[in-house]
Amino acid sequence: MTTNPHYFIAIPLPPEVKDHINDWKKKTMDKLSFKKWVHPQDFHITLFFLGASNNDELKKLSEKMKRISLSKQSFFMQLTQSGWFGKPAQPRIFWMGAEGSSALYHLQTSISNRCEEIGFSADKRPYKPHITVARKWVGKESFQKSIPLSPIDTVFWTVEKFVIYRTHLDREPKYETVETFPLKADK
Repeated sequence: MTTNPHYFIAIPLPPEVKDHINDWKKKTMDKLSFKKWVHPQDFHITLFFLGASNNDELKKLSEKMKRISLSKQSFFMQLTQSGWFGKPAQPRIFWMGAEGSSALYHLQTSISNRCEEIGFSADKRPYKPHITVARKWVGKESFQKSIPLSPIDTVFWTVEKFVIYRTHLDREPKYETVETFPLKADK
């Protein structure tokens, strides 16, 4: 039995932002015991997780995403400090924060609404923009004893597009761009 590949919609990061996070990650890795560190080419900001999808769903999705991209302006984002999801002593996700203007939240809401129209299930938790850096704490001591970490310098960039990614669990980097949706240039 074959299963459909998994997909998600995300904001790709510019190379200089990926490099900035990766440099910080390299200085941090020896202080933190996570099972898996994210490949720098896989750094992104998820907007909507689709899960397993077939070609018909992807075709419908593509049409709706094209319409959204034609109606949304590019916008600025900035990198903020690190955080985690899960138990404070043993987090499952270690992330770098990302903040944007209200345009980020409007884009995410529009994408979420269109995805739900097709039949995809939205995450019920409030949207928290972030860049996953590592997964699954495996340290002998509590994660809380490993911090404070060195802060990362704030970086600003312009979000000019969003993409549909396909996940390949058997390789690194594991995310493949399937389709790109440019946003309107800021006037």
